[in-house]
This record gives sequence, C-alpha cells and structure tokens, in this order.
Amino acid sequence: MEDEHESGNWSPTSEDLLESHYPLHRACRDGDLDAMSLLLSNGPNFYQEDGLYGWTPIHWAANFGKFTCLMRLIEQGCNCDYSTERLNQTPLHMAAHSGKGHCLKWLLHSGAAINRQLACLRKLVIERSVGLDTITSKFSQTALHFAAQSGQPHCVQWLVQSGANLLIQDYMGETALH
Repeated sequence: MEDEHESGNWSPTSEDLLESHYPLHRACRDGDLDAMSLLLSNGPNFYQEDGLYGWTPIHWAANFGKFTCLMRLIEQGCNCDYSTERLNQTPLHMAAHSGKGHCLKWLLHSGAAINRQLACLRKLVIERSVGLDTITSKFSQTALHFAAQSGQPHCVQWLVQSGANLLIQDYMGETALH
C-alpha cells in the first residue's frame, strides 16, 4: 500500500482519529519507541483493529517499515501471523506489499507462515472437520470460490487436486471458475 501519510492523501481527520483512538497504532506507524513503550506497559491490545484500514499495530509497523517497533511487538508476545478481520491481511502481506524487505525477513525469522491459508485448509480437510464442498457462506460459496476470488492459486490448485467440485454454483449461479 502506498504511504498515504507521506504522499499527501492523509487527511487531518484521519490523523486525529489515529492519534486520539489508536495511539499504539500511531506510535508504530511513526516509529515512536518512547510512546510505544509507555503504551505497551499499560497492558497492550495487540489485536485492536483501527477504524481506518482495519489494521493492528503490527500491521502499521510492517507497512511503514518500522523494524524496531515490529521487533518489540513480537518480543512482547504479539502474534506475527495475526490476520485482520476486514481484509484478512497479515503483517507479512503488509511488509511484502510495501516493499519493506527488512521487516519481511524479520517476520519470516519470527515464524510468520508464508502459505498460512493453504496450511489451514489442508488441516481442516485432512481432519475432516470441513468437507471440500461444504457451503461456507450466506452466498452459497465453497472454499474453492473463496480461494479463487482471493487470488490464492496454491489453495485453488490443492483444492482441485484434492477433488473439490468445480461445478458447484453460488447464489448467483457462478462457479469458482467465473
């Protein structure tokens, strides 16, 4: 994601919201270690998603390349694989998308999963807690629909090789191939 804060697309209202409601997020974005340390000492909420992008503090640190903040969050117990509710993004996604190689390497070193979605999918199907063709949404979509829509070629390939039905239609009559 482009650094909107530095490119001029950041509004004063957004800045005020971040400062007043999400001070740990702001500290991680700005690399403000003093503020971050103080906020962490008060019992951090590592997984509070902001009202702007739905990011947590570790997502802000990864996106803006604030390596020391990222390192401190992980050392304090923050899960480096936390996935956001809004867009299912992990800190690894953020670091990769914003070209922050040093953060990307640290996240991988800290155990971030590269193909987390595929590993989770395999586990669910192998343990038979979810069938390959189970409808998983109010839109009558299967795991194959979701994998195809979210651009997860490894998941799509694995589901097809494992026998997922390519012909199941969602509520609009579309298969995962549409």
